[in-house]
Amino acid sequence: MNIRQIILDELSRRGWTRYRLASAVSDHMDTASVYRFLNGNNDMICRKVEKLLEALDMEVNTPPGRRSP
Repeated sequence: MNIRQIILDELSRRGWTRYRLASAVSDHMDTASVYRFLNGNNDMICRKVEKLLEALDMEVNTPPGRRSP
């Protein structure tokens, strides 16, 4: 599973729309960028993905037993 799908699953779990997420991060990126990323039409740099995760109160963790590079 990739980060895009994890975010989409979380939106579904919360009952959030893509627009709601885009609005939550509007100080950091434009709505079109969020939609393009979630539709799989482009990738995002890590800083922007972090902002999407922050809006959902999520973070990326290294699985137990694995070291970060």
